[in-house]
Amino acid sequence: MDITQTEIDDMRRLHEAATPGPWEAATLSPKGLIPAIIQRDQDDWLPVAYFADEHGDGEAVDMEENRALIVAARNAIPALLDAAEDRDALKAKLAALESSLAEMAVKLDEGIECYPSSPCNIFATLLELQGLWRGKPSAKVQP
Repeated sequence: MDITQTEIDDMRRLHEAATPGPWEAATLSPKGLIPAIIQRDQDDWLPVAYFADEHGDGEAVDMEENRALIVAARNAIPALLDAAEDRDALKAKLAALESSLAEMAVKLDEGIECYPSSPCNIFATLLELQGLWRGKPSAKVQP
């Protein structure tokens, strides 16, 4: 699943509006043991979220895995969003390079000669290597 730039921007806004991280799972005990998520700042801490340990029907629920996932996701958000943006930038660069190489290949196929001192020679060599790799050596390329 790809994430759009709009979704990245929305997630960054949510991230910046939330209690600063890093967050960690904790068990607080003001009136018994309460599963929680806290933001710790040196020796001080701030509760971020509390979890009920029952569904309301008296059945106990283990929240440890849920708390661990929420904490890990919250703390990873900046790096994940940066990686998504980096991926999109690399995709755009790759598309531009592929387009440029395709244009050069068309010019070479139209009969433009490439000589050793010609700037297009490196592209002729690359095309020859590509042809050899695919099992179809090019007849037009002259090193």
